[in-house]
Amino acid sequence: MRSYFLFILLLIAMLQLSAQQDSSSLQSLLSRFPFIKSELSVIHNDSILYSTLFPKLKQLQNGQKRQVSIAHIGDSHIQAGHITDPLRKNFQNSFGNSGRGLIFPYRVSKTNGPVDYSNSSNAAWLGKRNAYTGANNLPTGISGHTIYSTDSNAYVEFSFKPQDIIASPITKLTLFHNSWIDSNYDYKLVDTAGRLLGAEVGDTITPEFVSQFMVYDNPNRFRIQNWRIREMQNYSMIYGAIASNDNPGVLYHSIGVNGAEFRHYLHGEHFMEQLAAANPDLIILDMGTNEAYNSKNFDANVFYGQMDSLVTSIKASCKNATILMSVLPESYIGYRVKRRTAYKVNPAIAVVRDAQILLAVQHNLPWYDWYAVMGGEASMGKWHAAGMTDSRRVHFSKLGYSIHGELLYRALMDSYNNYLTSNP
Repeated sequence: MRSYFLFILLLIAMLQLSAQQDSSSLQSLLSRFPFIKSELSVIHNDSILYSTLFPKLKQLQNGQKRQVSIAHIGDSHIQAGHITDPLRKNFQNSFGNSGRGLIFPYRVSKTNGPVDYSNSSNAAWLGKRNAYTGANNLPTGISGHTIYSTDSNAYVEFSFKPQDIIASPITKLTLFHNSWIDSNYDYKLVDTAGRLLGAEVGDTITPEFVSQFMVYDNPNRFRIQNWRIREMQNYSMIYGAIASNDNPGVLYHSIGVNGAEFRHYLHGEHFMEQLAAANPDLIILDMGTNEAYNSKNFDANVFYGQMDSLVTSIKASCKNATILMSVLPESYIGYRVKRRTAYKVNPAIAVVRDAQILLAVQHNLPWYDWYAVMGGEASMGKWHAAGMTDSRRVHFSKLGYSIHGELLYRALMDSYNNYLTSNP
């Protein structure tokens, strides 16, 4: 037992040292890229957080609160997890680790996902994402993705790195699915040999679309197994799961969909009710690139209305949550020049940015202006020249995304530290 505690103390010390080194490394990195305007990396209208999120973080630090939950919602910039990974790790290093948060079997659904866990299955599942309306009529829920199977023996297997399970243990799994009232299978949590890894728990107030499992022995590998226990059951529809534990700290949910726009989350059939069931304290809205990319059909008034409807719906469903608007990054569009593709500033980006800031002001939301922090108009060309974007000048490298996540975290912490100074 003594050696176990010594190991935990060593792990904490290593995490603290790592955080210090990361801060120093970020400053050194930024000095190489003077086009990044880190001085503009601030939370605008952050006084809203003084009465909402920040008191909860302070209570968490003082041992008066068990958990703060954050949901970061966006498009392909978010799906791979490169922005949200440093945010999650920094928050949990500072405030405690309540678990991995939302997970989804992206590979089973034949799309890309975060690299810190893998997933597989013994069966073929039909996949759906909220941004894609063709092929099937499956509904979508909390993750913006869905998988569907009629195979009663099918399972989905998740595998985590052992070091990640030590840092972020799993003692509870919250599974989002269709209701068994609608003929959906039940589920059991098993290991690779089919032995039970957890007992299902719940009460009369647990939503019918949620199954909760008490997880044994902190497994780094487990299967969610379809389980037919009633004759009427004939399919399985899974929307995602939350991996958590009983430790006080932050639970960070990364919710990203390739190609997603504000309207896609608004029209997700089960998105609002399942997001509300996750009980987030902070919701970060981080998209707009796809609306701007489709600039030929872009209408600023329609776009504003879609954002307004989504924000209004979230406010109504998630009454305990504060919404933070993250303004979209700059990106380019391609055009043909003598049988080759050249790239130029996308004029719709600035229009989308103005609409996002206007909505934040009119809804009295805090906002973060990533467009300005990047360097403003034509900054994407500089990021590309520095090797931090893809060839299309739309997406970023892992390093580029990591810089975004680190700067957003530090902006939030600067505001939080100012709050602590004025509220000792």
